[in-house]
Amino acid sequence: MRWDQDRDALVTINVAQEILFFSAGAERLFGYSAEEILGKSLTLLLPEETADHHPDHVQAFALAAGPRTRLRNGAILHGRRKDRTHVPLHISIVKLQSDGEHFFTAIVREAIPGAVDNVLDRDALEMLTGELLRANLELTRQVNERQSVATALQESE
Repeated sequence: MRWDQDRDALVTINVAQEILFFSAGAERLFGYSAEEILGKSLTLLLPEETADHHPDHVQAFALAAGPRTRLRNGAILHGRRKDRTHVPLHISIVKLQSDGEHFFTAIVREAIPGAVDNVLDRDALEMLTGELLRANLELTRQVNERQSVATALQESE
């Protein structure tokens, strides 16, 4: 499966499971607007029975050496929509690190019975990982530039 920005949801969290990015596809899939969910806990999108254990999985993945991607190879996991209904999902996760902090972007697609293209293949995930890394570097550069400008303004006052 190739990444489809109109169909796939992207959700980025930090180690504390705070939602930092929520794509338009995620809005459609889960029923929350980005405005109402940014900064909230990922547990809002998890079934109650898995929410308690999820922080341990996030922490273990953050500390694990090895691949920066995790493919679920066709496994179906479940998410929870705003209306509290559960939805079957295929999820691939990209791990990024910036300034010593870990971030995780999940590429999420609703699991449709009988669909052949439900799971992202490794090539598509690696391509998307590269795009996310480039975007992360650019955002880091912009933040640093703005911090320098803010510091210069404060010093000139």
